[in-house]
Amino acid sequence: MSGSGAGRASHSARAGPAGGGPSGGAVLFYSTLTLRFDPASGSFDDARFDEFAKSKELLGVKEHFFTHGGLPHLLLCVSWRMPPAGSARKVATDDEAWKGLLTTPEAQERFDRLRR
Repeated sequence: MSGSGAGRASHSARAGPAGGGPSGGAVLFYSTLTLRFDPASGSFDDARFDEFAKSKELLGVKEHFFTHGGLPHLLLCVSWRMPPAGSARKVATDDEAWKGLLTTPEAQERFDRLRR
């Protein structure tokens, strides 16, 4: 998967079978999504992440905060797999729901400060 434009890039890579390969394990994928801070709204535009996560079983997210051209960005490194056939994934619709994916207190504090 790939996006276009600065702050909109996303890439995926496929890892080997998890849990047994031909015997029925799921394939793990790794993707990166870059979220750019929008000064006009005072927040990160997380719509792409929400859309990305709708159809996937997220296994982990690591965030990396950086600035480019004086503008804050969050790089999300996501490990995921496709949910088993027939399973329904409930998607959180609360705007604050994905904040729990920030794994360090410093990142959470930075995120909260930038969202204000």
